[in-house]
Amino acid sequence: DNSEKTLLINSLQEILWMEAPQLPKNVSHLAFSNTRHNLTTVGHGFLSNSKNLRTVNLSGLANLTIIGHAFFYNCDGLRAIDLSGLANVTTVGDGFLTECVALTRVDLSSLSNLTTVGNYFLAYCEGLKTVDLSPLANVTTVGPCLLQGYKGSTPIDPHGLIG
Repeated sequence: DNSEKTLLINSLQEILWMEAPQLPKNVSHLAFSNTRHNLTTVGHGFLSNSKNLRTVNLSGLANLTIIGHAFFYNCDGLRAIDLSGLANVTTVGDGFLTECVALTRVDLSSLSNLTTVGNYFLAYCEGLKTVDLSPLANVTTVGPCLLQGYKGSTPIDPHGLIG
């Protein structure tokens, strides 16, 4: 069956299964329910290269504090992502949402506790029209190439992140 499918992640066991770098090809919508576990770290390459993924809802990942490298890297079909569950995240590794060319907007307001941003944060997301970095006021460390390739209509001053 080639029709689009939604995958709802309900348990820690399902998340561990997701360490495989790609979703099944027919999954285009992914949601994390209010999971009953203490998942605090997502490792490198989490769902990177999931080419058919269109929407992601991370609202159920409230305990997450560290995101490894290549988080949703090169998910070039990704159009919408709900980051509202990431309010406790303090660190994101290199390649956070890098090369997600179909994204037109991303709401970073839930990332207000973020202190460390790796290289290539939202880089080469050529569809982004505007990005508000003001919620990232607590960031003290930023890797190079933040928003590399940004072509949006709103000017960005990444140097303003570090006071």
